[in-house]
Amino acid sequence: MKAKKLNKEELKSVQDHVGQLNQMYVEIGRLEAQKSKMINELSNLDKEFLTVQKEIEEKYGKVSINIEDGALSELPNENE
Repeated sequence: MKAKKLNKEELKSVQDHVGQLNQMYVEIGRLEAQKSKMINELSNLDKEFLTVQKEIEEKYGKVSINIEDGALSELPNENE
């Protein structure tokens, strides 16, 4: 089979589609990197929150906290 060549419109269409696909792959990679960073930040925030919870429990015992006004309520004893 003799080598043939795309016409200008066909070549432009292929180039446009390849360019759009490559752009999407780059964007997906950027979003995945951002997602990974956010998951790591979430994990760190969760660890910090556990530390805050432990400090509050040491100071006030096992309590429920109203996050609107900071009011504390004792939690029922599990043995009761």
